Amino acid sequence: GKPLLSHEIGIFGTYIYLSLEDRSKGSRMGQTEFMSSVRRHLEERGLLGKSEIYYRNSVRWQEILRKQCFETVRRCESFAGYDYLGPIDTHWHTFGYCVGFMNEFYELKYGLTADEILRYNSPMVLLCDIPGVNRTCGEEISIPFFASNYSEQVTSSKLIVEILRDGQAIDRFDFEVGEIPVSAVTKLAEAKVSIPESLDPMKLTIKAELTSASDACENSWDIYAFPAIEPPSRDELDMAGVDVLCKCTEEQLAGLLEQGRRVVIFGAGPFGTNDVSWQISLAGRTEGHLATVIADHPLMRDFPHDGLCGRQFETMMEGCSSVILDRTGLPHEPVIDIATSYKNARREALIFEYAALNGSLLVASLRFDPEDPAAMWLKNKILKYAAGDEFRPEEKIDAETLHALCMTKSVGESATVKNEAFNMNDITMSRKK
Repeated sequence: GKPLLSHEIGIFGTYIYLSLEDRSKGSRMGQTEFMSSVRRHLEERGLLGKSEIYYRNSVRWQEILRKQCFETVRRCESFAGYDYLGPIDTHWHTFGYCVGFMNEFYELKYGLTADEILRYNSPMVLLCDIPGVNRTCGEEISIPFFASNYSEQVTSSKLIVEILRDGQAIDRFDFEVGEIPVSAVTKLAEAKVSIPESLDPMKLTIKAELTSASDACENSWDIYAFPAIEPPSRDELDMAGVDVLCKCTEEQLAGLLEQGRRVVIFGAGPFGTNDVSWQISLAGRTEGHLATVIADHPLMRDFPHDGLCGRQFETMMEGCSSVILDRTGLPHEPVIDIATSYKNARREALIFEYAALNGSLLVASLRFDPEDPAAMWLKNKILKYAAGDEFRPEEKIDAETLHALCMTKSVGESATVKNEAFNMNDITMSRKK
């Protein structure tokens, strides 16, 4: 009979925004060594030039997860409430604690608006239960819609649901809704959505709006639809000189590349790895990942994305491994880049390619679940790309570099992975001293 509250939901981190360093001097953060030390650290690792895009994309990743987290808690009837950690970055609590959707100066972070946040954090919130965000073109799915109401009782209202493609409505549903009680989750309606047939993958947006005599609210969610795509045949791969591997030794890989073969590895192959989760790193930690960056690359040209791995990558990222490419002087422009904590920066990637020895190498370490339409489409696209004329990697590595990458230890094997940024104001460091 007692109300159950969910404590400190979120605690998602973002990449540090180094442009605030000068403004932070003399403020309640005290010294700014927690920023200047990171700047030096990233410069040593050859990643300082990427800090801006890592920051922007981490804010967007954090927002995707925060919305999902808030809506999941709001949809759970056993919770009477929640508190969130946290609205602002609190570097005076644990220095380098980028936890907020606002920075330490109470300014919304990159690309965020108050209206977007109020969609899922208001007295009345619209919710839905999408049966997986990656769908198959041409299928029909049923989507139930709910209201989490902590405002006032509603006696009658109208729910309008639109399915948008490229900003244009392709379907619409109108529902007359009865009573919506207070302090409850109420099912409003269920829409049977027909996903269009298409030769290309597409993003669809589900937009819902609830209006009553006293209030109005709206919310939206993205889903992704993928057509079936046939992989190239074994004969086509053979004619193009393509070898497809899951596991291999350095000797096997080098042997094929010496012969001038095109090698595709699904997995990490002989390289050092780091575990990847769909959840962004918790704030202030020295491990985990804080951002993804998808390059403007022919392989990803038709895959629907916004420059980073959104929820369409959730199944592919959860439980996979990134490949460590931490080699001084080696350009770091992978197809899909994944950024570690700025306190312990490493070069890592989920998809990358090199011209290696006499051949070409393409590695995709994502998890390709046969039940995930997005994963199967991307896997087959990778094979088509590897067998085609566009597979011409710009970055070249020699035998010595290939050997060094293969000899790189996985994160779990390394003894020095805790806090290499040496942030002198960081409480996690001072406690160790």
